[in-house]
Amino acid sequence: MEERIGVFGGTVQTKGACLVPKRGLDVMNAEVNKILQLTSNSLIPITYQVPRKVRGGEKRERERERWREKWGVGR
Repeated sequence: MEERIGVFGGTVQTKGACLVPKRGLDVMNAEVNKILQLTSNSLIPITYQVPRKVRGGEKRERERERWREKWGVGR
């Protein structure tokens, strides 16, 4: 599986930007960073994800369970 890694190019002017705190990230979907881009009339979320090599759903489910046990999330 090959995913495109590239440059984000918007068509509107950026007025400001900020990073979302780590607690606001979707770590179960390998999100490592999120930026909120402020324009004159909207707020655009830009996410950064690291692709994982996972063979089959069983391994991914075990990974989720370990994460839940460690941090007590999703109960």
